[in-house]
Amino acid sequence: MSLKIEDLACSHCGKNGTIHSWFEKLDMIFYFMGWKANRLLSGYRCEAHERAVGGTGRNHPKGFAADVRVSPGAELKEFMAVVFSRDVRRLIVYPGRGFVHIDDNPDRPEGLWFG
Repeated sequence: MSLKIEDLACSHCGKNGTIHSWFEKLDMIFYFMGWKANRLLSGYRCEAHERAVGGTGRNHPKGFAADVRVSPGAELKEFMAVVFSRDVRRLIVYPGRGFVHIDDNPDRPEGLWFG
């Protein structure tokens, strides 16, 4: 294991509503990438934290989203391949911001997006 479920708790209040199946996918992604938890920028967010960071409220507070620090270039390409090999529904790349968003929200469109 590369992650612990506690790594995904809300940094604002400590609550953790992470969906267990999402945690298992995310842990496998980190394992395949050879990463530690310090790559994880955000997992579950309570509603207050989500509002404070300007989030949409559609992914992090529902327990199946993460923002992950990824370097551009070869690392991003490898990460994308690993993410989609684990059947993650959506990956959003934020060019120049040093992180990507991944989620497994069944109510959101799947695929690769650029924010």
